[in-house]
Amino acid sequence: MFRIVNLDSMEKSSAEMYLTRYFQGWAITEGWNPGEHDVQLYFASYPKAFYVLEVLRDTQYEVASIIFAPYDSYTHQASIGIYISEKSTYRGKGYAYQLWQYVLQKLSEEKLDCRKFLYGVPAQVENYKKSGFKSTHNILHYIMKTDQRYGPLRNSVDEATATNYLELLQYVGDNYSEGLARFIKLGIDEKYIQAQIARDAQDPRRPIIGFGMLRPLVDGKSFRYTIMTDMRVDHMSIADDLFRALNQLLKLDQLAVLDVCETHPMVKLYEHYSIPTVAKLQEDSSTQQYGQPWTTEMCIYPAAQNRMLNVAAEPSLETNFLPRFLTDKKISICC
Repeated sequence: MFRIVNLDSMEKSSAEMYLTRYFQGWAITEGWNPGEHDVQLYFASYPKAFYVLEVLRDTQYEVASIIFAPYDSYTHQASIGIYISEKSTYRGKGYAYQLWQYVLQKLSEEKLDCRKFLYGVPAQVENYKKSGFKSTHNILHYIMKTDQRYGPLRNSVDEATATNYLELLQYVGDNYSEGLARFIKLGIDEKYIQAQIARDAQDPRRPIIGFGMLRPLVDGKSFRYTIMTDMRVDHMSIADDLFRALNQLLKLDQLAVLDVCETHPMVKLYEHYSIPTVAKLQEDSSTQQYGQPWTTEMCIYPAAQNRMLNVAAEPSLETNFLPRFLTDKKISICC
């Protein structure tokens, strides 16, 4: 006998325990290196997106599988960000699949015609295909040690502070998603996130044309960069400036993790700075200490969206968060 529970229905203390012990704890056990405060920020941003499947054993329920599947109304898409089954007792017994099917069905019923996507580790790609997901591209993982020897910035870059971060949140909400804006707001409020804002120095109004943020990871020694730019201007110079501005926030030789679509122009920027991929480091050292060498973005597109999407036409503009056909704004994302 089992039951499926949404964390939003629990008492606050119980939900917080589940977030730490299962969603974050199991991710660490799997060899992932999530943001130190990511699950708390995601729960505050998407409180109804966390599900657990519990199995009755003797007289008590035990958690067998977990899934995080937030839906964003702005982009009309759902992502599956965490999907893990308990390793020693319940893996391989079908419980994770029951939870998986439940959440996919719930999304289909409540969020009609929404796009569903996930980031699959290489070993699970074929299993996701059985549920109708198709690979769109690989996400490369880079590891670098911070280096502050870069030249002057070409665009105006400001730190997000209490005096200007509302402008940043408006930009994020208008161009990306409301959920991401909530995530950033909570992260800055709690000092979990440091953010940099890029402005168009050529425009007297100095509008925001991109932003970058970094957040600490659970290993206690590395950080993750996220860079987002407006492609209506010279987005590569903006991305370069944001990359260097984030770099200067950290101490020399601290570790940073950078993820980017294999077809994204940022790959050339990282190659320019000789930043190695995780796959390359593992190849050279014969260890798995840096986690998965890459992940694969996989999607289920509703029929109406399939007719509108032409991935082959502009593969480098395909983004992780926002389908191009949902907005006339052209953006570039590197997480």
